[in-house]
Amino acid sequence: MAKKLVAAAEGEAKKRGATVVIAVVDDGGQLILLERLDDTQVASVEVAIGKARTAAIFRRPSKVFEDQVKNGRVAALALPGA
Repeated sequence: MAKKLVAAAEGEAKKRGATVVIAVVDDGGQLILLERLDDTQVASVEVAIGKARTAAIFRRPSKVFEDQVKNGRVAALALPGA
């Protein structure tokens, strides 16, 4: 399943011309699979893992936290992995 998720995400990233790191974690936030596309900055590895882990342990898409910060609720930045 993780390989299928990575393949789908990689396909979408390439369609958009994006350089990304794709992190897949289990429901406890533990890393299952990581892929860094060519030319993606190395710093994005830890960001991707933290983003995936936070989404998993709080059982919410990372977009929820992004929207909270955009709306001034910056306390979300203090969450583990944020």
